[in-house]
Amino acid sequence: MDINIRGLRVYSHIGVFEEEKRDGQEFLVDITCTLNDEYSYDTDELNRTVNYGGVCDMVIDYIESVRCDLIETAAEEIATMLLQSYDIIDEVTVEIHKPNAPVDADFEDISCVCHKKWEKVYLSLGSNMGDRDSYLDDAIDDIKVLEKVRNVKTSSIYTTEPYGREDLDEFRNLVCELETFYTPMELLDVCLDIEVAHDRVREEKWGPRTIDIDIILFGDKIINTSVLTIPHIDMHNREFVLEPLCEIARNAYHPLYNKRAYELLEDLSGR
Repeated sequence: MDINIRGLRVYSHIGVFEEEKRDGQEFLVDITCTLNDEYSYDTDELNRTVNYGGVCDMVIDYIESVRCDLIETAAEEIATMLLQSYDIIDEVTVEIHKPNAPVDADFEDISCVCHKKWEKVYLSLGSNMGDRDSYLDDAIDDIKVLEKVRNVKTSSIYTTEPYGREDLDEFRNLVCELETFYTPMELLDVCLDIEVAHDRVREEKWGPRTIDIDIILFGDKIINTSVLTIPHIDMHNREFVLEPLCEIARNAYHPLYNKRAYELLEDLSGR
């Protein structure tokens, strides 16, 4: 089910130039809210859907009071606000039109579009220093209170041999499932911040660590950059990832290998 709002007229002072901030201008806002599977077509109750009047009021209040330079910023903040305000919304698209933009050209419209959705993500956490279980528990607590995260679920904690080097203490590992509308790069930064907050030091490859957090799957995204690879480049070779993953999500899908988590674990066991 989609809820659509088109051409919501709002007056605001968004703009880079001083006269835009001073005088303001009219903007048009389009919104599409995609509801999750909890929506029932048999319902006739307003509290089981999205109150589009409430959405309009929320957007108008925000747009009329905001003092930012870019419509891109406003679109992102509206999308975030709607996802955080309505649990039943899985995806939201916000388009802000600026038909009177101060551009020296003949144009019909200028707009920006922001699309956000709750993505299912799997993280692998490990520790082999100090009170290993406490480091894992504390990191999970930090993840649970993140602004753009919900429905955190964790596997059991597994004791595993060190991977990559044999001269280290045993690890304690788990896998965490969550939903988020952080971008992959935003989530990476958040995970790195949590590691630093729990005394993670990166001095050597495969070195000991108080806490290690890896993004192993992010929806069906495939990302390969100098700083982030999704799916995790080595997850199919790591029993300490696949076993706890299968415990909580045996059907989690690897978009490169076109296999489920349990199939990857069976392949690894066969090798």
